[in-house]
Amino acid sequence: MLEKARNILKKYWAYDSFRSIQEQVISSILLGKDTLALMPTGGGKSICYQIPALMQEGICIVISPLISLMKDQTDSLVKKGLKACCLSEDLFHRNIDEVLNKVLTMKYKFLFITPERIKNQVFQHYLSKMKPCLFVVDEAHCISEWGHEFRPEYREISQLRDYYPQVPILALTATATQRTIEDIQTNLNFKKENCIRGSFKRENLNYLVFNDNDKIGRTIEIIKKHNDTGLIYVSTRKNAIIYAEELKKHNLSVAEYHAGLSNYERKQRQEAWQKGELKTMVATKAFGMGIDKQDVRFVIHLDLPSSIEEYYQEVGRVGRDGKEAHAILYWHQNDVKNLRKRVLMSYPEMEKIKEIYNALYSQYNIAYYDGKNYETPFSLNKFCYTYHFDFISVFSTLKILSREGILHYNQREIPISKVKIQSDYLELRTILKIEDDYSSLLATLLRICGCNQMEYTFIEEGKIATYLRWETEKVILKLQSLEKMGIITYIRFPIGEYIIFQQERVKKKELYISEKNYQTLKDLSIQRAEKMIDYIENAKCREQYIHKYFNIETEKCNKCDLCRSSQTKVLTLQEKIIEILLQGEKPISYFNNNTEFAEGEKAIEFIRQMLDEGIFTLNGDKIRFNKK
Repeated sequence: MLEKARNILKKYWAYDSFRSIQEQVISSILLGKDTLALMPTGGGKSICYQIPALMQEGICIVISPLISLMKDQTDSLVKKGLKACCLSEDLFHRNIDEVLNKVLTMKYKFLFITPERIKNQVFQHYLSKMKPCLFVVDEAHCISEWGHEFRPEYREISQLRDYYPQVPILALTATATQRTIEDIQTNLNFKKENCIRGSFKRENLNYLVFNDNDKIGRTIEIIKKHNDTGLIYVSTRKNAIIYAEELKKHNLSVAEYHAGLSNYERKQRQEAWQKGELKTMVATKAFGMGIDKQDVRFVIHLDLPSSIEEYYQEVGRVGRDGKEAHAILYWHQNDVKNLRKRVLMSYPEMEKIKEIYNALYSQYNIAYYDGKNYETPFSLNKFCYTYHFDFISVFSTLKILSREGILHYNQREIPISKVKIQSDYLELRTILKIEDDYSSLLATLLRICGCNQMEYTFIEEGKIATYLRWETEKVILKLQSLEKMGIITYIRFPIGEYIIFQQERVKKKELYISEKNYQTLKDLSIQRAEKMIDYIENAKCREQYIHKYFNIETEKCNKCDLCRSSQTKVLTLQEKIIEILLQGEKPISYFNNNTEFAEGEKAIEFIRQMLDEGIFTLNGDKIRFNKK
């Protein structure tokens, strides 16, 4: 069995042997066991599901949080000659049917979907007819309320078990505490607990933490010294802009990256950094999931991360090529205060949450007991400015309301449009007889919508433009005109932030949010922050501290700043005095007044002894060491 796995590994990936726990995970899956694999970032987790899938009949369904990540993985498999596809939001309704029909006839081996897709009725219809061999949950910590990046939509994944209780599930993550591990397995309905841990020790990575007020100065030194690809993490978009501007003054290849940029700007900067055209990115945690660049030599934190989980994930993006790399964190006491403040601000008072909730619905003139399933583009910055709310309170409220299933707030990576034909058949026939652009466009829409007339159908203006040999902008304008005529309903959701109101609006006093759950999560966030503070202030070994946090027992790394300092010989009082006098004579007052010699009396007593033995001599009021 494993010999076959190694042959596949050699054929498609050109490796002779497996790394870390890959072989153990593959064996577990082939035995039909539900498996949670804990692997460090860049540990080769994709091979853990791709190879067992290729060894079995049926399709492997991979649930991934990001569309861009899904597309990258799909492209990577296709380049290897393997049949893979992804269901993304930019597909026509008929294209989705076409893809899923090919899945049913086994023309694809790998199907990538987002967790939101699972509750789609069309997908569920096809799912019931599929022959899956394996379900894969990527970034599995998102399914746990105790995980640092909990996403309510991830809870839908457990529905897969209803359709295929015997098909094994592979859950993959790099960051999970014991509580998160248990929660993942419970929420995915594991038949039996089965967690396989890889080695988190990275021999090429040096953890360095410095208490230093001159963060910018030190960062400039690092960038100039390495002249390599690097990442700088900060806590806010404001700091990203400030630090990037400071670094640019020194003619460094730097750009900032944060959620406030347009999708075009973010994509452009990410591609430039990936290609090496841009050396250093100053980023918030918005620059994170799905980043896979092998030659990142350093990651610098200029603000304290909110948790060990967040910190470990971010430093995991450095040194994936196995060459020496550095994870550097600069801090001072104000950072500790700011982190504690940031955490508390992330949990607004319940009255503030209700106030923001009310403003969200009011902004779109949604009446009480209305608005369920209403979807709209949304600008967080504009909302904060209009209603005079601070950014952190609003962003935190959106996360809280998402957790409660009241709304869904996210970033759309691609534009989405949908059309519903309103006119009856006779009206349409009349229009179609007219030889103009409207009739051509309408005929195309009828072909796309098919039997789904009078229901919304997702469309892509670019593909319609290609078919009609028009410009995309012309398609959009003509669709808008058809809507004004009352022939169609045309809704276009652009790239960027959006909200789906999943529940109808209720009055403030009727809004229910579990205060018990809210307080529990708040306490957990505070505990995480305190662990981060403890890491910088009290750790004995950086790597060992991180591993212990994730319940992994390891020896001291002997490479971090703390291990290096402990290896430096600590001089005794006598050795210090001799070392100083070897450099030249010193007055007796030097040893009485210097803070380095707090034990002044003992120092003088030792000097007298040395004078008596002739090892030291007096030259006026100065002491000289008689070198032999």
